[in-house]
Amino acid sequence: MAELGTNYFRPNIAISITQALLYKMFLYFITLAVGEREAKRLFPLLIATPETKTNLVNTELYGLAQLAKKDKALLKLLSKHPSKDIIRKQCLKKFPAFETAFHTFLKMHGHRETDFDYYIPTWVEAPWVVLDNIKLIIDTPQTKTPVEKEYDIKIANQEAQAQLFAKLPKDLHFFYHEILRLVRVYTSLDDIEHYQTTRLTLPVRKGTLAMGKLLKKAGIVKDPYDVFFCHMASLQQFVEGKLTKAELKKKIAAEKTAYLKNKERTPVWDLQAKEEAASSSAVQMHGLAGSPGVAEGKVFIVHSTEDFSKFPKNAVLVARTTNPAWTPLFYNACALITESGGPLSHGAVTAREMKLPAVMSVRNVLKTLKNGQRVRVNGSKGVVEILK
Repeated sequence: MAELGTNYFRPNIAISITQALLYKMFLYFITLAVGEREAKRLFPLLIATPETKTNLVNTELYGLAQLAKKDKALLKLLSKHPSKDIIRKQCLKKFPAFETAFHTFLKMHGHRETDFDYYIPTWVEAPWVVLDNIKLIIDTPQTKTPVEKEYDIKIANQEAQAQLFAKLPKDLHFFYHEILRLVRVYTSLDDIEHYQTTRLTLPVRKGTLAMGKLLKKAGIVKDPYDVFFCHMASLQQFVEGKLTKAELKKKIAAEKTAYLKNKERTPVWDLQAKEEAASSSAVQMHGLAGSPGVAEGKVFIVHSTEDFSKFPKNAVLVARTTNPAWTPLFYNACALITESGGPLSHGAVTAREMKLPAVMSVRNVLKTLKNGQRVRVNGSKGVVEILK
């Protein structure tokens, strides 16, 4: 499976590289045409596109939320009980229309990952995460449907394009139009490449779990998924009789302990430098402009899907990174700040589509900010201001 994934992904990584080059090229050319300030304003409006696989999946999630809203008993169930309990107790069986639609959605998109780590289960293996996403959409007042939002994005595209082309010589119109078309095409291609690549997660986890069950049967692990903490070389040595049960058990336990410890750490910014402490006296933090606009709100840090159901309305979403499975959180957020990523990352692309200010790659943001702190997010300048 790893070899198959490598063979698929190698040529497709060219999509991401080309997308990055096209973005830089297009920004450079519109800066030549209209100046740096106007280019920064027009650029996010021009490149925003609703024609992505992620947007399609989110539209289907919105449809599930609307279906749930039609049933008062189902709404009561969703509001009163944790999603994990609803799934485990099979409570959705009382609502056959919704259950059928819910399972159809999981059949189509259940390979979506909630984290980039193969160790973390996907939607189909943790369906309560999808239910949490549906709850978020239900709880957020929607002034416009996804179709209406798509229309708004397209209108904004056309208006920005008209403003740009009004300042260009006519003989350059085709040149600029073609670069812009390619920018949008490669944004969609990059998203669908991610969507298709993650289909490998399910068979990889299934095959790995089969080995984990054998290790559990042998008394080496308690949880079959702890096999993810076993190096292939160690497993080979055990099979060949060069490593005892006790030794393999100890190695796996040590790897898992190290994983859990490192999971709580903020990765160092510079691998050559000593790890630095976050400044408690910081007033401004700087990052990369991800999506234009300015918004103020209270910070809520999301570490994992376990925090989804706790996310408050109109909070500033702060995370190390986001991925497509996190998109419904954006419905409740007023702005986005991430510790990694840039203008091409999922968070930035989605924030632009949903017109949320976003600042990416803010150093030590998870250490510096605390839940409930009020901040001003300037997505146009890439600045986060901590308000007193």
